[in-house]
Amino acid sequence: MPLLFRRLAPLALLPLLAALGPACTAELEEGCLGGQCVPPGKPPVPPLPTSGSGGSGGGGDAGPTCEGTPPTGDFPCDVFAVLQTHCHGCHQSPPLSGAPYSLLTYEDTRELHGITTKPRFVRMAEVVESGFMPLMATIPEADKQILLDWLSTCGLPAPDGMGCE
Repeated sequence: MPLLFRRLAPLALLPLLAALGPACTAELEEGCLGGQCVPPGKPPVPPLPTSGSGGSGGGGDAGPTCEGTPPTGDFPCDVFAVLQTHCHGCHQSPPLSGAPYSLLTYEDTRELHGITTKPRFVRMAEVVESGFMPLMATIPEADKQILLDWLSTCGLPAPDGMGCE
């Protein structure tokens, strides 16, 4: 009887687990079995555009194409201060709390986002502008604007010798 009990006991937990909600089987941006993994009070994850090859979001009058931006450099100091305050707690090396990658260096923002063809800085603009990031926190409007202004110009590096990292 004890062997049978040990085999059946986990089955008794299934209704309890089902009541807790859908289980995530992927990164936040890839969704959950029962829908998007969205923390309470946060907007849904902005969808990834289905076309475009990077740049600032897809063409038209969406801004610069961002082709030819330097692959290396340093963050402007105001941008670095915002990232350090609101992003680096999770987007460090190695990343914490489910963050998909590090954003500690300018070069980190130039890497491709997941399996997409867009650089991470483009995805950063989408999730910061939508309010999805930072998770479980609110970024002050002035800090949000610093990031969005920088990202809207392709996240260019600071001039040599004037950056922060």
